[in-house]
Amino acid sequence: MSETFELEIPGTPEHLPQVFDFVADVLEKIRVTDPPAYAITLAVDEVVTNVVAYAYRESEGSVRIACAREGNIVTIVVTDEGRPFDPTKMPPPDTSADLDHRTVGGLGIFLAKKAMNSITYERKDGRNVLTMVKDVRASGRSK
Repeated sequence: MSETFELEIPGTPEHLPQVFDFVADVLEKIRVTDPPAYAITLAVDEVVTNVVAYAYRESEGSVRIACAREGNIVTIVVTDEGRPFDPTKMPPPDTSADLDHRTVGGLGIFLAKKAMNSITYERKDGRNVLTMVKDVRASGRSK
């Protein structure tokens, strides 16, 4: 069984740098290098930034990040107690539209989906649970 690394932070912007440091440290410990390390870091950053920006607009709460590696598969689980939100249902942004005519929002989730091999969502025990999976073999490409 693989070791799971966990971090729980208050869901506030000033704690976001801790997430970046945590992910970088864990990826180093579990021997994941670029390009998959970059993709994982990007996805976690985008997802946690969205949680902090939107999940706790009218309340306070925490964000929990758990990371584990099993063989060539890295699994990241991001959990929060914020408003229910399933980012997997977000339609992709229209990246062909002129910048002045694009709808605001959705690009971070789009990037996270592209960076990872799979992202799944469930609402469990009053929490949003987002599970992201990445094949970290150098030749493993996201789908």
